[in-house]
Amino acid sequence: MSPLRRLFVFLACLLLWLAALLVPWPGVARAYSHLFCVGGNLLFGSFGPGGEVRFKPPTAIEPAQRCGITLINRPAGKGADETIDTRFRGYAPTAVLAALVLATPIPWRRRVRALFWGLLLVQGFVAVRVALTLIGLFSNNDDLAIFHLSLFWKGAVNLSLAALVAAPPSVFVVPMLLWVLVAFRRGDWEAWTGRKPPRPGLPEGGQRRPRQE
Repeated sequence: MSPLRRLFVFLACLLLWLAALLVPWPGVARAYSHLFCVGGNLLFGSFGPGGEVRFKPPTAIEPAQRCGITLINRPAGKGADETIDTRFRGYAPTAVLAALVLATPIPWRRRVRALFWGLLLVQGFVAVRVALTLIGLFSNNDDLAIFHLSLFWKGAVNLSLAALVAAPPSVFVVPMLLWVLVAFRRGDWEAWTGRKPPRPGLPEGGQRRPRQE
C-alpha cells in the first residue's frame, strides 16, 4: 500500500473512531462527570496552603457535563462556587487520544499497550488543566486568595490557562504529542513509507556523497 493511501486509510479510521467515541457523549456524560468529580476530590480536596476544593457531580436537573466546585479559603473562612465543563476539560482530550491510538496501523497488541499508557498520560494532562484552573481561581487577589503571586508568575499562570485550558486546539495538540510518544517505534517509518529514515549527516537516500577534491 502506498504511503498516501495509508494516510487516507488512517484518516478515515480516525474519523470513525472519533465519531464512535464522541457521538455517545449524551449517554455517558453523567457517568463521566461523576467519575471526574471523584477524581477531583481525591487529587485536589486539599489544595495549597489552607485551600479546600469540593467537586460536586451534577444533579438530575443540571446539565450532565456540569461539575460544580466549591473553593474554600479555610484561614479566611471564605468560599466561592464555580463550574467546570467536564466534556471539554476531560472527556474530549481522552477521546482524541483513544481515537488516534485505535486508528494507528500497528498490531493490536501494541495498540492495546499504547492505549493503556496513553490514557494514563492524558489523565495527567486533564489533572494539569484542572490544577491550573484552581491556581488561577485561588490567586485573584480577593478574599479567596491563598496564592499571592508576583506580576510575573500571575502572568505565567494566565498564559498557561490560555494555552492549555481555554484554547480549543489544546484538546487535540497535547493528545497528538502523547500519541506519538506511546504508539510509535523507529521501525514504523520504514514499514509505512517503504524507505529508511535518513541518518544524521547523510542525504535522504542514505548514500554518503563523495568528497570533493
